[in-house]
Amino acid sequence: MYRVSGLERDSIRERILNECHSRGDFLRILMGEVARSQGLNRWAVWGPDNLLCMASIKAEIPDALFIHVIRDGRDVALSMYREGWIAPFPWDRKRGLLAAGLHWKWKVEHGIRSGRRLGPDYLEVYFEDLVAKPEDTLARISGFIASDLDPSQIRQRSVGTLATPNSTFQEEILVNNFQPVERWRHILSAAEVKTLECGIGPFLQRLGYTLACREIAQPSFQQSLSQLLYPRYFSAKQWLKLHTICGRMISVERLELTQ
Repeated sequence: MYRVSGLERDSIRERILNECHSRGDFLRILMGEVARSQGLNRWAVWGPDNLLCMASIKAEIPDALFIHVIRDGRDVALSMYREGWIAPFPWDRKRGLLAAGLHWKWKVEHGIRSGRRLGPDYLEVYFEDLVAKPEDTLARISGFIASDLDPSQIRQRSVGTLATPNSTFQEEILVNNFQPVERWRHILSAAEVKTLECGIGPFLQRLGYTLACREIAQPSFQQSLSQLLYPRYFSAKQWLKLHTICGRMISVERLELTQ
């Protein structure tokens, strides 16, 4: 990842050797220098897995601020299911969409619990508000980070995924019909929506989302078992990733694949 930073090794070597005493120091020094080289005074790191590690990140980087962008779990589950990112249990192959939805619920719940312990250093915004009301939402974020985010400037100077969305649904971009909000309404069947809302519907409602089904269906025994087992399975995987050599091996493999 350093190779695409645009920095010369010798330009930060002394700072790394003299000032770096932790992982947080390394990230702060490296990203700070990248920002400085571009004439900026702020940098950001994106990643949904950060929701699982906010307390550790805060301990490593005390002045870190956290913006939690919450998105409709039905759209998230649809994307993850289509990409095959969340593997269901071997005996549960037909419920891959539900497994993806339960993964979204597990991660977002974890993020909300952890984030609200951070007090004023944590902000929740909704993806749908960013799309429908960008000026208002960016004004909230601007106040939070004490840095002006001008929507018109962002549109004029869009780069990366702002210019070309890194979406699972590239076919929408090709036909100029990109609709990231409530995509699930015209892709999922009524039965799939019913199953998904059975698993994550109450949590969607707590977040302020409206359900498509008038009433949440009573879960079957298999669905109840899935709702019980998947969060424990996800938590166990996260613990193994953070505290055992298995996690380090996975991280190294991912780095090698990206080089």
